[in-house]
Amino acid sequence: METKEIYNNVPVLQADDEANKKSTEIREMFSSVLEKLCIREESIPFRESVDFSQICTSKTFATSKFIDLAIIRKKLELNYYTDPWNFVNDVWMMFQNTWLYNRKSSKVYKCCSVLAEIFESEINECMQKLGYCCGYRYVFEQPILHCCSKKSCLIQKCDEYYTYENELTQDDDVICVADDLDQSNIFLKKNLFIKKNNNYVETEPFVKCYCCDKEFHQICVLYIKRSNSQPFVCDNCQKNGKSEMKIIKDKCITKQLQKTELSNHIENRVHNYLKSKNIETGELTVRVLSSFKKTVNVKEEMKKRFVNQGIFPENFPYIAKALFVFQNIDEVDICIFGMHVQEYGCDCPTPNIGRIYISYLDSVNYFSPKQFRGDVYHEIILGYLDYVKRLGYASVHVWACPPPEGDDYIFYKHPINQKVPNHKRLDNWYRKILEKGIAENIILTNEDFIDKIINDKLLSILEFPYFENDFWPNILEENLKILNTKEQQQNNEFNSSTEETSNIAKNTYFETEISVLIRNAYKKLEELFFIFKLRDTQPIWNLSLIQDPDPLINCEFMNGRENFLLFSRENHLEFSTLRRAKFSSLVLLHELIYSKNEKKIIYICNRCKCNIETRYHCLVCADYDLCLVCWSKEKHPHEMHILKTNIFEKTFEDLNKKIEIKDSKINSIETCIDALLHACLCRNKNCVLFGCLRMKRILSHFRICNVKETSNCSICKQLTTVCWYHAKKCQVS
Repeated sequence: METKEIYNNVPVLQADDEANKKSTEIREMFSSVLEKLCIREESIPFRESVDFSQICTSKTFATSKFIDLAIIRKKLELNYYTDPWNFVNDVWMMFQNTWLYNRKSSKVYKCCSVLAEIFESEINECMQKLGYCCGYRYVFEQPILHCCSKKSCLIQKCDEYYTYENELTQDDDVICVADDLDQSNIFLKKNLFIKKNNNYVETEPFVKCYCCDKEFHQICVLYIKRSNSQPFVCDNCQKNGKSEMKIIKDKCITKQLQKTELSNHIENRVHNYLKSKNIETGELTVRVLSSFKKTVNVKEEMKKRFVNQGIFPENFPYIAKALFVFQNIDEVDICIFGMHVQEYGCDCPTPNIGRIYISYLDSVNYFSPKQFRGDVYHEIILGYLDYVKRLGYASVHVWACPPPEGDDYIFYKHPINQKVPNHKRLDNWYRKILEKGIAENIILTNEDFIDKIINDKLLSILEFPYFENDFWPNILEENLKILNTKEQQQNNEFNSSTEETSNIAKNTYFETEISVLIRNAYKKLEELFFIFKLRDTQPIWNLSLIQDPDPLINCEFMNGRENFLLFSRENHLEFSTLRRAKFSSLVLLHELIYSKNEKKIIYICNRCKCNIETRYHCLVCADYDLCLVCWSKEKHPHEMHILKTNIFEKTFEDLNKKIEIKDSKINSIETCIDALLHACLCRNKNCVLFGCLRMKRILSHFRICNVKETSNCSICKQLTTVCWYHAKKCQVS
């Protein structure tokens, strides 16, 4: 395609005086930015048009993507741009084409990177003068995909991969690949797989101002759209009095979260520490966001060896808690610290009784002032240790393991400049907690559990505390498998006249071998283990009754770090930058506070596209509603009646209560059935369909659950109920 042909395809804008005035303002504002790009020597490859049809072999590449500085200049001179974002998007499209179809080592690629830096520095000031938030092009980082093979390889961004997509039909030629690895393998031809590239880029969403129709980054303006939220009005329109609505800003709403005795104790300790050091900082708020009962089941090899003989418990009940800390930065409450713990109370059998396991601990480096960040985190943990000691817990266990590179424990996407601590740094960090705890008489001592293993002071492996997702249960399970193989080979060597003598010999052999295996396994590792001993109580099962005064707090997306990470990934709640951390924290708070009170039936204004409750409904047009503000501005040709949703619901609440409960139950069951049918056929580990990953976890739990046969598992009960409802109405033979 030649340059003249492209110029001829640029339409001349035919618009009213207001649009011409706006396009003239844009031309005058952005002409200087364009000139600064053109005068650079690096812009030479971009001054003339390039035939992308010779570079790109993809049939999906549209001719509308052909863009260069010459075309942009032509559009600007002809007053084609009536929206500043169109100019910004054209420039960024030129950069993206260059980065996509040139190698990083090429000269054109490097020139493009230099021009992009110049453009970013110049366009931001121009856009702010025009009343916009900024001129940056923000995109979300490509997620790391997981390969479905047994190796579970990671597919990094820009890596090529192959995918096979199932179709949810009843045709005989549809091939369904079993999700369970224990089932028989189904072989597929390679030509059935589609080659793809993990280079999908998703830009940040925009919101439009209700008064001036300007578009702003949703994250820049921190606008959260809820079912009862007000329409977005920019700061300029609010200052100029263009909006008649009273805008309510709720950026500091952490105080509305439920308080507990634990959160009050830690919060008071941190505040007292800041006062004693005369540290001026944003207000810190501590809250327990989740507290629910859970059970860890003993793994298969341990169950065969000890549980079936009645010398080890089958499961251990505990209370899982999620504790988070928020700091007010720039008048916004930002989540900076998170901790997940497992509390095994007096109702738990030995060896877990009276023990606590800190399963996950994570933070983002936005605390200010940063020189006191580590000390404040120490005070949070010491405050927790002091509180649980008063409740009667005897010890707190910590497995200090830094996360693998690119992995996240609690927060999704950490800041780039935040370093991942190594083993030595983690060791020093926890030893400072130990020293402070001993000085304040919170911690009695650090029980050296590893010394018992290495020096053979451990009487039995049954003394190992059995925590969920801990290091030791996995090590025990692996070594038991190895020992079982050796034991089968040594069975002929144990010849005795009585079965009792044989059992004693086998147990002696077992105890010796398992100790050696575990000792060798630890010496090969660099893991750090701390046991903070809080009470000098021997034996541990003589502890006084532990009574937690705090109520249970059930929150689906906060019950476990996996649920929170999944919720963050689905909603792009990143903590990679301060602006995104502000928005992610606000979404989290709004979901915790407002989601339970929002209505399931949502009405949207046809003019401003905002969610409304009190609405004007047209009696002629099909499904046409207006909010109060739009109704006062727009002269609709038909008669409209006001409908107040809350009054209507309250008036007929008693009459329709039974019907609503029945309908909601049926709708929820049908939703679960649809999710179950999709999850059984879906082979995509990174499926973005809401509910798919959660249903796959439920199916995986159902396959390995040992309690479902006795009907004591609530999760398996619900899945069985869903399957029963589906089977009752299923018409497929």
